Amino acid sequence: MLGERLAPSAEQAAVVAFLRQRLHAHAAGWRAFSLAPPPPELAPPAHLRCLAQIIAAVAADLAREQPNPALTEVASNRDVRLSWLARMLDLYEFVGQALPADSAALAPLTLPLSPHDQRSCMLYRLENRRVAEERALHQQANPDQTRQLLALTDEIVALLAQEE
Repeated sequence: MLGERLAPSAEQAAVVAFLRQRLHAHAAGWRAFSLAPPPPELAPPAHLRCLAQIIAAVAADLAREQPNPALTEVASNRDVRLSWLARMLDLYEFVGQALPADSAALAPLTLPLSPHDQRSCMLYRLENRRVAEERALHQQANPDQTRQLLALTDEIVALLAQEE
């Protein structure tokens, strides 16, 4: 597991133990957990920061054209790689939002991506948000969510227009 390759600490050991327990104790599709609020095992800010370090390491590897096959099972297909990178960037952002208000913010991730890959990754992130907003909209009709969905759609169209 990638978390085991980071510098050992009590926080890192606790986070890796939590992730490993989720991996082995739950069937596929039931391993996810909410960060709003984070589970007690991840609630301490030091644990959230350790989780962010693990996510950042995965993101850095996915930003490479040829990710290390020992660290990730994501195929080296560019679109799949960038799709997963977008998910890692979103997850990093979610972990940052889960930190207590009085905690220092996470450092922004700066990854060596070409402008084309940056746009593709942003497109995946926007599409992920649009799908989430659409799901929420179907669960309960809310005019604010409709406006958010339209705003995300506008951002996607604007980003696609840059590709032309």
